[in-house]
Amino acid sequence: MSTFKLNSQKCLAFTRSRTPCPENRAENSKWCPTHEELQGKCMRIYKHHSRQLDRYAVENPYPGFQIPSVDTTQILHQIENQSPTHITNEMIPRLEDMHKIIDPDILRIWYTIARRTWALVNRTVLAREHHHSQFYQSGDHSHRHFNAILRRKQDLLESLMAGIDQRLYQLTIGVEEADWLLSKRTKNSSSDSESDGKSTSSDSVLYGDVDCQEEQKLLEAPPTPPSSPTPCQECQCISEDPDEKLNRRKQAVMGQLVNYLNFPPKDSQLSDLTVREIKEVIRNIFRRVIVRDAGLFVRAKEFNPTPGLPSATVLYSQSDWREPNYQCPIKQFVCSEKLSLKELQRLWGLMKFGKDKIGPELIRNAIADIYRGSSDAYGSDEIQSNCANHKKSTKIWILGGFVWRKAMDGPLPRTGSDHLYAFISCAGCMLSTCRNFEEWAGNRRLVVVGGRYPEWSEPQEPLVERLFRCFKIVLCRHNCNAKLSKVEKIVPKSKKLRTVYTETQERHYLHICMSVGDPRTAKIIDALSALPSSFNLYAKRRDTKEVTHKPSHEDSLWCSRVRSGYTTVERKKKRFTPATAFKADANLFEKNLTSPENSFKHRFEDCWDVLVMDAKAGNFDGFVNSIGKVVLEVTGYESIEAAIKGEEERDNLALNMQSSQPAPKSTQQFYTSYGISTPMAVSRLRCCRSLFREPVCMNENSEPESWF
Repeated sequence: MSTFKLNSQKCLAFTRSRTPCPENRAENSKWCPTHEELQGKCMRIYKHHSRQLDRYAVENPYPGFQIPSVDTTQILHQIENQSPTHITNEMIPRLEDMHKIIDPDILRIWYTIARRTWALVNRTVLAREHHHSQFYQSGDHSHRHFNAILRRKQDLLESLMAGIDQRLYQLTIGVEEADWLLSKRTKNSSSDSESDGKSTSSDSVLYGDVDCQEEQKLLEAPPTPPSSPTPCQECQCISEDPDEKLNRRKQAVMGQLVNYLNFPPKDSQLSDLTVREIKEVIRNIFRRVIVRDAGLFVRAKEFNPTPGLPSATVLYSQSDWREPNYQCPIKQFVCSEKLSLKELQRLWGLMKFGKDKIGPELIRNAIADIYRGSSDAYGSDEIQSNCANHKKSTKIWILGGFVWRKAMDGPLPRTGSDHLYAFISCAGCMLSTCRNFEEWAGNRRLVVVGGRYPEWSEPQEPLVERLFRCFKIVLCRHNCNAKLSKVEKIVPKSKKLRTVYTETQERHYLHICMSVGDPRTAKIIDALSALPSSFNLYAKRRDTKEVTHKPSHEDSLWCSRVRSGYTTVERKKKRFTPATAFKADANLFEKNLTSPENSFKHRFEDCWDVLVMDAKAGNFDGFVNSIGKVVLEVTGYESIEAAIKGEEERDNLALNMQSSQPAPKSTQQFYTSYGISTPMAVSRLRCCRSLFREPVCMNENSEPESWF
């Protein structure tokens, strides 16, 4: 530090509030007496950290890694004598060295050494930067350069740890025959400049360990204290152990993640089974997020190995999650020392609703997993035999449960849709997760019938569309803005040509999808087809590709038509010629119609495609209301309000009949007591819909009511 000239009588140090010290420096010193003492303490601290780092690097070499020939005894002697001998870049393996190691146990040892070395380097850098920033105005060029060298070592260690995680990730999923996970990985990072060109791929992911930039911001702009600190307080602030600061930050992130796992609380207004199901859904979301990340996956496997494998020390000791005494290992994993601060921050960042993070499909699959009632998913008398047959490349064990390769086929049960509504308030997101038309139309129906899912309703929905929801009729496409008639006078520029009057006429149509499973659907279609003076109809079943109803003449499906004449009288005597029309051919007709589910790259097959065209060419509201009247006549209701009320009574009657019949023993544990508890759960768990969109800051010790 000889470059600093004593050309000022003021102390060179900064106070805790980052203002120059107002005191005069002591004789033959750069600082005032108070900061002279503090500077000596801080220098001894960072010198001690430096010696610890150098000693650890020498005493803990990487197994199987050939470092340049050095005399270890001489280096340790130099370290004890405080000689300028430091860890070099040659002591840190590169990725190409790591790829030569095929033993997972050695790779884990490498990771442990690299992680501890990183922590020591980070502690040393922070202590040095604190000292230089406080007493030497951020230091001279040589000291800043040395700190940059240490930061470079951190980068090398981070790259090595990320490479080890990626290697262990590939080895683990190879042993468990879960290569399908590689195709589902999130590609969110670029390759490291130090990595071998042959080893980089589109699936390689590099992660850091601690956000060093945030630490640097804390160093450069510490908060201003409310009052001037005493020398003892300032010394305590400056000499604070960086490990304690990182530990406090880790505890804060742990608390945020644990709040997810504590939700919902054991509220007396919810059934115990509903609470346990919601908790298991959240745990399934954790599992699906963790398997996407190489580092988190490897840490989870080390904490809770797969039962039945040679490396496993934890067997199927967990009970069924439906049991009251179930202890989930996810909470223990989050609160363990396995995860570094950066890994906790990464997990916290992934637990958010958004692209490449938590989406509707992931939530839906997490809900569907709780209905997988196979004996190999949960505890049973045959658990050991199931452990032996676990490697089937269809699922992978992670933190007390399975993540499955393929989503469960078929629609969710009604309770599953209730849970989906508890997490998703968007009707479009609900549509994107439905597996068939019956599931989608059934959810839309319950928005009106019973008011089960009010936030899935459309704003300002006409009353007739509420009627359509009651009978699983989905309005997919219409032309409500069609111009019924338009007359144009065309005056030619040439005087030799006569003026022509052209009339263009358009009419309204509806493309609706209707349920195949409801027997009333066919009756409604027949009734509409029996009124050719009011409707022109074309109906086709998607499942059988059968065209059940079509007009006798193809021109009957016209959308717009024109006629013209030299005079108004002549024009009115002419016949219309179709200008645009739907083709009666089954293949061409299907291409002309689009359903909402096509936006999500899938197509429902269990429904009718029905095109209803207005034969009277009247206004749109009258056309739609006339269809509603036909629906009411077929179903036997006098009004829309009566239809909604009647469908509610019909559902209640069916529910009572179902509850009076005992369920099979294999499925009884899934569906008991749902008729009463589910509507209450839906109304009480509405805050779930923001659970993965906003930070969770609930106090675990607070009253349950404050959680809502």
